[in-house]
Amino acid sequence: MTPPRPAVLLPLLFVTLLAGFSFWLERRVNLLTQPAPVEPAGEVDLVSGGLVIDVYSEAGLPMHRLIAERATHYLSDDRTALEHPRVTSRREDVYFTGQAQRADVFDGGQRIHAHDDVLVTRVLDGEETRYQGQMLIWWPEDGRARSDLPVLITRGERRASGDRMEAEDHLAKITLIGNAHVFWPPPPSTTSKNAASPPTASPAPRRSPSP
Repeated sequence: MTPPRPAVLLPLLFVTLLAGFSFWLERRVNLLTQPAPVEPAGEVDLVSGGLVIDVYSEAGLPMHRLIAERATHYLSDDRTALEHPRVTSRREDVYFTGQAQRADVFDGGQRIHAHDDVLVTRVLDGEETRYQGQMLIWWPEDGRARSDLPVLITRGERRASGDRMEAEDHLAKITLIGNAHVFWPPPPSTTSKNAASPPTASPAPRRSPSP
């Protein structure tokens, strides 16, 4: 029997390799174009539209009002997901408003994670302080807040920014962590004896070195 000649084997080998490469390429394209698997969000037991909740302290005093376009509660982690939430303080000693694109409420409202276009406005000594960022974790009862993403804080012409932030007393005391830039001059004083004394300005945001 005459063995196959190289002139015949080479075209067959090329066709075999081409078919194998085409099969690998097709599988690779399918894997790249296949949508990522969606993790189950958990069992839903409540969906509400046009949510309005008034929150009170243990003593029965009004704390804040929470409004959202849509609320979905998940049993798996006892989490309530809010769409376009807005919060307004109802306390006499603290006035602030806040909004975001979405938020997750945990522990029956004791911890709130706000995400995307977060804006908080806090009135201090008659002046408005604005917090802007892409996330904010807020503990309403303790008045604490934290952001693990860059933040911008403004008060009139004064401004401060940092990679992260920790706050107390409903954003009255702010500590910037990492790459902090602070322009916070004191308010101008008046020399007129008859003029009213200017309000005491709250301390400027503090710098804290990166850990």
